[in-house]
Amino acid sequence: MFRAGSTLKWFKDNFSQFQVNQSSEGNKNVYDMLANEASTIPPGSEGLLFIPLYIFRKGTIHGLGWNHTRAHFIRVIMESACLGAQMCLGVLEAIGGRKVSEVRADGGAMNSQLWAQILADVTSKKILIPEVKGAAALDAAILVFYNTKGYESLNNAITNMIRFTDVKEPIKQN
Repeated sequence: MFRAGSTLKWFKDNFSQFQVNQSSEGNKNVYDMLANEASTIPPGSEGLLFIPLYIFRKGTIHGLGWNHTRAHFIRVIMESACLGAQMCLGVLEAIGGRKVSEVRADGGAMNSQLWAQILADVTSKKILIPEVKGAAALDAAILVFYNTKGYESLNNAITNMIRFTDVKEPIKQN
């Protein structure tokens, strides 16, 4: 979700000093606290829409009403990142000429149960979250084992070396 986390980090740095202080005092993860806030808002953020322009480090908020709270902003940041991922997935499916039924996702956003569920809902795909996070070293090991004939195929190496600890199924109502 290319730079999706940077928007939530920006929000945390600029609008969540109280939560940052609380998290350090209570030994809590500030992003878990933000996700808890976002979980109180229904899917669709009650009409709020955020359009990030990552390349310009800017964005636009549409549909802002008196009913919207900071929890709405947190949720809409998560939703917009997932909508961006859906667009990228659509392009990849078009180029590849076939639809995928599942997405294997990694990165900071997938540490959030809520964000992973939003991704499943927005893409209408099963989301598989690997046991090993930030798996660049594991990816390199897979290629080494495959190239040294430790596995007969790259697919076999991937299947045997990557384990998934969480699966999110899309919720159609969302």
